Amino acid sequence: MVNQVLFKRKINRLLLFLFILIFSFGCTSSQPPLEFAPNGEIIKKAVILNLEKSHNNLSRQLNTETSEIKINKIDVIQIKPNLIFNLPTYHLEGKYQIIVKKTSFQKRIINNTFNIDLQRQSKGDTWRILIKTQENKSEKYFSYLIR
Repeated sequence: MVNQVLFKRKINRLLLFLFILIFSFGCTSSQPPLEFAPNGEIIKKAVILNLEKSHNNLSRQLNTETSEIKINKIDVIQIKPNLIFNLPTYHLEGKYQIIVKKTSFQKRIINNTFNIDLQRQSKGDTWRILIKTQENKSEKYFSYLIR
């Protein structure tokens, strides 16, 4: 009889411990909510910033004039929330259409894809684009403010 009471107490304590353990892990989230993901305007500005950086670098390396570039359509295919440096970060993949004008008569439409990381800053009113680089087997990020 005494053994049954001790056994029941141990089982109750174990169940209580498991309940608290599961509840504590259930309340913490390692991913930011999708409700705080960047809106269309922020995404468009980020794609333009990313495109301008790569386009300007390429133009400088090829020693050519930069062309006027406009973004026509942006379609986000996938959003993956994450935490980088303890700030909510959203990895976005999608496609967009570029209109490149060299002169008033030359115009070219190009379909392209994007793969960017956008990070909401601590106060929530500004966004930064993160560009990941590999140096000596370690990941580093460059961060650029989206205006």
